[in-house]
Amino acid sequence: MTEYLNKQAVLEWLNMECPTAWEIMQAIKSGAFDTDNSEIQRLKKERDEARQKAEDAWKEIEELEDRLLRVSDRWFSVKEPPKNGQRVLIWYRKGKTQDVAESRFANGGYIGFWDSEVTHWMPMPEPPNRDSASG
Repeated sequence: MTEYLNKQAVLEWLNMECPTAWEIMQAIKSGAFDTDNSEIQRLKKERDEARQKAEDAWKEIEELEDRLLRVSDRWFSVKEPPKNGQRVLIWYRKGKTQDVAESRFANGGYIGFWDSEVTHWMPMPEPPNRDSASG
């Protein structure tokens, strides 16, 4: 019954051409804007859920941007060599070929690429997360 009265009060209020402050206060007092109304509560819940999803999405975007910056800045010039014995990815030239390969830095060079021109290196990336692997 209260829900019907609330709807009725809202309808009456909406049909007023230009409600005065007193008429608005009467509509509020009559319960037309009762915060216990299930429709209002449902909309508030949806709003809160949407806000949380937006905040979560924004946080994920920021984390991915940070991760992208870390990955994109990982190539180092060979003028700044890795630690001796460190496994790395290298960018090298051999003749007209340019490629990326895995190697290990040892004694001032990259194992298996003594006759190649190694120009850049980067630390080995983290292995994929097995939990997120599909297929």
